[in-house]
Amino acid sequence: MEARRNCLASFSPLKGITMRITAYDFETTGVNPSECEPVQLAALAVTIHEDGTYTKEGEGFCEILNCENEVPDGAFKVHGISTEQAQASTFCPRKVVAVYLRGVVLGYNNNSYDNIIAKRYGADITDSVALFVAVSRLKKDGVLAKASLSYAYEHFTGNKAENAHDALADVEMTLELIPHLMAQLKIETFSELRTWLATPRGSLDAVWPIGKHKGKLVCNLPPSYVTWALENMAFMDPDLRECLYQYQEAQGNAK
Repeated sequence: MEARRNCLASFSPLKGITMRITAYDFETTGVNPSECEPVQLAALAVTIHEDGTYTKEGEGFCEILNCENEVPDGAFKVHGISTEQAQASTFCPRKVVAVYLRGVVLGYNNNSYDNIIAKRYGADITDSVALFVAVSRLKKDGVLAKASLSYAYEHFTGNKAENAHDALADVEMTLELIPHLMAQLKIETFSELRTWLATPRGSLDAVWPIGKHKGKLVCNLPPSYVTWALENMAFMDPDLRECLYQYQEAQGNAK
């Protein structure tokens, strides 16, 4: 981990500068972003260039954070941060989040997970870029077998995903994925990638992936279930949410 902390990847000549972004990742005590506590934060201020490469701005931050409750065994097995380590930390989550997570952020699955935690702890996020959207779409299209960060990183870069689930390692892998995803998607600039990621992609022929209706086409879901899902599944994939909006629109047009 220390080697990665002191030696970030070097990149090709710049093609143009877009904007300063904070790339970040949490390790936490659980899977529910509305309840879990962060136990590690990595945040790197970077300038991402139009060719998808990046330049690091300053030293960034990567530390274990103090938490009030115990770290469950399941979470410890994922990231290796113990209750004793977290409760001994002098870094207050609310204070470091307020300092480092402001403005435009970038992460892997941050739209559905990390951003929700960050905002609970006072983050001032104005816009967000989540690469999971691209990887998830590539999985749905049959390009990838899995949508995890480590799998996508190894698939596209050919490098081993070292220290996966260490927050800094995950931030670095996410940043290194950007030009590879642009090449796979035939997108020429980072600005275009941001627009593509932010534009929901839905279809009534999409397969519903979860719950009692798993395996059904969206067009065959019961109307009451669609309404329930939109009202209660706050962390739904944005493309799935778009499918359900299209369903409701089609139902309205059919009346």
